[in-house]
Amino acid sequence: MRCEDFALAYRSRSQDFGCAVLADGAGSKRNSQVGAEAACTVTASILKSLKETILADPIKAGALVLSGVRSQIDHLASVSGEPFDQFGSTLLFSSIYFERGSWYTFSGQLGDGVVVLDNSSEQKVQFRQVKGIYVNETVFTTSDSPEKHLQIDLRCETRPIGFLLASDGVAQNLVDMKSEAPSNACAAIFSWVKNHRQDVIQRAVQSNLEGIFRENSFDDISMALVATVR
Repeated sequence: MRCEDFALAYRSRSQDFGCAVLADGAGSKRNSQVGAEAACTVTASILKSLKETILADPIKAGALVLSGVRSQIDHLASVSGEPFDQFGSTLLFSSIYFERGSWYTFSGQLGDGVVVLDNSSEQKVQFRQVKGIYVNETVFTTSDSPEKHLQIDLRCETRPIGFLLASDGVAQNLVDMKSEAPSNACAAIFSWVKNHRQDVIQRAVQSNLEGIFRENSFDDISMALVATVR
């Protein structure tokens, strides 16, 4: 069975910018894997290039992200001859910018999944969980008027901060879905981020995805991390 999820993380060489992006392709759509990859790559490109807009007007920046993603999907649909809605996915992203001695963060969520924030004093789910009209329905990049459902957050931090993005398939292992409180697994992952090298973190995350997280889910499971460097 193919995996419709796609995730990426990027850090600038100067270490003044980093981002993580994750998209969960709609399982019922033929080209959702292609759409998820397009959503991630376009979003990461916009987050890298539009810092000033993001810091000045996050609502406009969120609209530009969705506009860019939908424009690329429209291009893919035109080239392939496939319907636009066959490329749908959710979209989660978190970006961190170092500016004037502080860390500015810009995050967003469209559809299901979770974004967990860690700022040294607390860990919390950043956005409320929103479903569609029906229990198992969510909102996708190809849905009508997705900008009405995009949740965004802009904040400034002087302390170390990190974000964990997870698709719906693994979210149940990371968050109590009733109380929306992060689990001990989240605390463990952020501890890895703070205390180990990137290659060690990648191996630990991969091991858990293929082990206990995989055993507890019949859905695709994906995670992405971005955090400040001490």
